[in-house]
Amino acid sequence: MTTARWTRFTLFALTLVCLGVQVEQGYAQKPTAPAKESSAEAILQYRGAVPLQNKGNYDLAVEEWEKFLQQFPNDPLANRARYYAGVCYLQLQQYDKAATAFEKVRADEPAFDQLESLSFNLGMTYLAAAKKLEAGEPKKTQFEKAATTFGELIKNYPTGAKTPDALYNQADALYLAKNKEAAIPLWRTLVDKHPQSTLRADALYNIGVTQQELSKPADAGKSYDEFLKSFATDAHAAEVTLRKGMTLYDQKQYADAEKRFAAAATAKDFSQADYALLRQGDALLALDKPADAAAVYVKLSTSYPKSEYANDALLQAGKAYSISGNQVEAKKLLLPLTTTQDARGAEAAHWLARAYLKDNQPAEAVKLTDQFLLVVKDVARKSELELDRAEALYAMADKKSDALTAFAKIATDSPKSDRAPVARYMAGQTALELGKYADAAKWTDQFLAEHKQHELTPYVLFVSAEASLLGDDAAKAATVFDRLLKEHPQHVEANTWKLRRGWSYLRQKQYPQAAEYFTALLKDLKKPEQLAEANYLLGNSYLEQQQYAPAIKAYDASLSAQPRSRVGEEVLLNLARAQRGNNDLANAKASLARLLKDFPQTQQADRDHFRLG
Repeated sequence: MTTARWTRFTLFALTLVCLGVQVEQGYAQKPTAPAKESSAEAILQYRGAVPLQNKGNYDLAVEEWEKFLQQFPNDPLANRARYYAGVCYLQLQQYDKAATAFEKVRADEPAFDQLESLSFNLGMTYLAAAKKLEAGEPKKTQFEKAATTFGELIKNYPTGAKTPDALYNQADALYLAKNKEAAIPLWRTLVDKHPQSTLRADALYNIGVTQQELSKPADAGKSYDEFLKSFATDAHAAEVTLRKGMTLYDQKQYADAEKRFAAAATAKDFSQADYALLRQGDALLALDKPADAAAVYVKLSTSYPKSEYANDALLQAGKAYSISGNQVEAKKLLLPLTTTQDARGAEAAHWLARAYLKDNQPAEAVKLTDQFLLVVKDVARKSELELDRAEALYAMADKKSDALTAFAKIATDSPKSDRAPVARYMAGQTALELGKYADAAKWTDQFLAEHKQHELTPYVLFVSAEASLLGDDAAKAATVFDRLLKEHPQHVEANTWKLRRGWSYLRQKQYPQAAEYFTALLKDLKKPEQLAEANYLLGNSYLEQQQYAPAIKAYDASLSAQPRSRVGEEVLLNLARAQRGNNDLANAKASLARLLKDFPQTQQADRDHFRLG
C-alpha cells in the first residue's frame, strides 16, 4: 500500500502551523519609538504609521512607511521605516518587495539594531516565496537561498532568541530543496539543544518522517519512539503510532506492526483510523492470518463506508478470503468490483480468477480474464491476467494444448516480467504432460538460463530431467538429477527425485549399477509407497540380468511395503515373469491370478489372461 499521503503533506501542514507562530514573533514585529535626531516632521509621519501596523492594518501601514521614505529618505529613521515596510509586505505576501526592503537595510546598515529579526524575516521571505514558485530549478534555488540566510543567522547569533526557529526553518528549506539528509541534523540540534522551544515536537516528528522517506525505517522507528515517550499527549501521537507501525512493517516485524496499527485504529478522534485499519489488515496478511485480515478489511469498509480506502479494503478482503480458502466470501466481495474496468477492477478480476481456479471453476476464470484482457492497458496487470487465463486452461483436461500456447506467449511477449519465470516453468510442465519432450526441454533450458536463483528452480530441474528421461536422453537426465540432488539435498521431494535418478540407470541399460543404486537407496526410504517403488525398480534391475531369485525377493518386498501401490500391477506381472524364469510355474500362476483379482480394471487384462493361460 502506498504511504505517500503520510509523508510530506502532514509535514507541510506542521510547518505552516509553526510559521504562523513565527509570524507573530518576527513577521508582525511592532515598531519601536523613533530616535531623537529625526526632525519633527519625520517623527510625526513615523508615529502615524506605528499604530496602523500594531493593529494589523498592514496595507495602510505600508502606505505610510512608503510616504515616510519618499519624504525623508535620509532621515535616521529611514532604515527602520524600510524594515517595517518589509514586515508589512511580508504580511501582505508581496515577497519581492519584502525581500528588496530587507536586503537594502542589511546592505545600508550592517550594524542595524534589529539585524537578527531582519535576517530571520528575510529567510522567511525567501522560504515563503519559494513555496509559491512552480516546481523547477528556480524553486530549488530559492529554498537554498532561504537555508543559507537562516544558516548565517544561526552562525551570527548562536544563542539568539530566533536561533531555534531559524534551525527549524533552515531544515525545512533544505528539505524542500530536496536535501533531506542535511535537514535531519538541524532538526536534531533543535530537539537536543533547545529544550524550551515549542517546536521540539514538530522537529522530532519531521525527523521521523524524513527518515521514513529516505528508506531508513529503523532510524525512523527510534525517532517515533522518542516522540511518543516525550510527547505522548501531542495531537500527532496517534499518527506517530501509525507511522511507527509502518516502520516495523517495512522491517518485516509484522506482529509488532499489527499491534501499532490496531492501537492507532482505536485512537480517539483519529482522522486516519481507516488507513490504520487497512495497514492492520496488511500486517495480518503478512503474518499468514488471512481470515483475521479479511475481518479487519471488512470492518474498515463497514465502519467507514465513505473512506477513500473502502473499495481497496473490499479488494483486500476478497484476496484474503481466497487465500484462507473461503472462496464463497471471496467471490461475493470481488465480483461487484469487476463491474468497473479500471485498475481496481482489473486487480479484482485477477483475484476473482484465482478464486474460481481454487473453487474448480476454470471455465469461469477463462471467461472473466478474456473480458478484461480486451480493455486492460497496464502491461504488468495484463501479463498477470494472461497467466491466470493460462492456468485456467491448464486446469481443463481438454485445453492443455491451448494452455501450452498461452504460457509460451507470456514467456515470449514478456520475457523480463515477473510472470515470465512461472510462464516458462508451466510451459515446460505442460509440454511434459503432453508428451512434447523437446518443447519441455526448450522451456526449462530457457528458464535455467534466464533465472539463476529462483524458488521454482528445483521444480524446473525436475521437469527438465523428466523430459530427458522420457525423451530417450537418459544420460542428460542423470546429469540433471545429480545437479538437482546436489543443490537441493534437503528438499521435501528429494527421495522422489532419487527414485527417478535410478530410472536413468535402467533407461541406459546399466542394470548392475541400477541394482547397486537401489540397494543403497532403500536404506534411506521410510514411506511405504517409496519403498514399494524402489523394491520394484530393484527387482527390474535383477530381472533384466536374469537374476531371478533376487528379483523375486525384491518384488515380494515391494508388495509387502504396499500391496496396491501405483506400480503394484507391474510388480505382480514382473514377479510372475521372474517366477517363471526361476521355473516356479505354480507361484507364477498365483501371481497372475492375484494381478487379475487386485487390478480387475487393468488395461492389460487380456495380456495377463493370456500369460496366465
